[in-house]
Amino acid sequence: MEIEKVKKVMLAMQRFSWEQGVAAQAMWETGEDSMALLMANEAVHRQTGDGRLGVTHPEMDAVDPGANGIPVWWAYRMTGKKIYKEAAERMTAYFLSAPRSRAGIVYHNKNAHRTMIDGVYHLAPILVATGHTNMAMDQIRLFRKVHLDAETKLYSQIWDDDLGDFSKREFWGCGVGWMLGALSLTASQLDEKEKAEKEELSSYLEEGVKAFLRWVTPGGLTHDILNDSATFEETAAIAMAAYAVYRGIQAEILPATYKKDADRLYTVIEKYIDADGYLRQGCDAPVFDRPGVSAEDQAFALMCWAAKRDVEEGVKFRFEGRNMLAQK
Repeated sequence: MEIEKVKKVMLAMQRFSWEQGVAAQAMWETGEDSMALLMANEAVHRQTGDGRLGVTHPEMDAVDPGANGIPVWWAYRMTGKKIYKEAAERMTAYFLSAPRSRAGIVYHNKNAHRTMIDGVYHLAPILVATGHTNMAMDQIRLFRKVHLDAETKLYSQIWDDDLGDFSKREFWGCGVGWMLGALSLTASQLDEKEKAEKEELSSYLEEGVKAFLRWVTPGGLTHDILNDSATFEETAAIAMAAYAVYRGIQAEILPATYKKDADRLYTVIEKYIDADGYLRQGCDAPVFDRPGVSAEDQAFALMCWAAKRDVEEGVKFRFEGRNMLAQK
């Protein structure tokens, strides 16, 4: 993978709050620390009075800004600067008091009574990183209680309290990918003493990976709606899933035998990166309902590359656990 080209494309893309967060995370994970700090600074610059980071749509952004929490917290770990610590903790404080669904999940948008499965990625990792493991685990369990399909072990996308039902019951591949990534990233932020939580996340991740892999097509892609072959085949979900597997192996919550599955997906991802560095055939931003390109697809391609490298080099995740300062 020509990662420099993939990075340039991602940085050139217009981004919503969560896209800024995963793009900054990709910069940290690939070792572009100076750029990652600049992106963390911008998320802090756009922090609202109630603590939401990187806000682009104040009336909509509620859970999505949490994607900036981990990059901003890592900025604190790298620099020790109080501004980053306080900004990340204000993001967490928002989640602690934010409006929740009847089931207890933080509402995804400020102006709607709904929960989306991708919200777990923006909530759980930063909650653990800032010392709120109990709430993080509770949110993960509640997402599973509401969104998990008992038969397929896949996750439905959108629950609406006003309807008292799913407004999107379908198993969106990227939504499942967000959940898998959340489990691995959350596990990476746990301390060694939190063994019970790691074991719990391990069971959820292996269950989810097995369920996801059943829907990978012979060509190595997945359909936009995993169990609907009439929907387009795409690359974003496999990038997310491969990332989750590599980081899950690194966090020791997934057996190393799954690496062959991640490698197979990674090989396909590389085939769909064009000469300019675009990961093609993903879910097209900003509506994510057709094949195209997006900043989050670029970010997960980069993070997938970094996670694969780390596993193969046998190194620990540079932001493992909750130690204040990481080695540079």
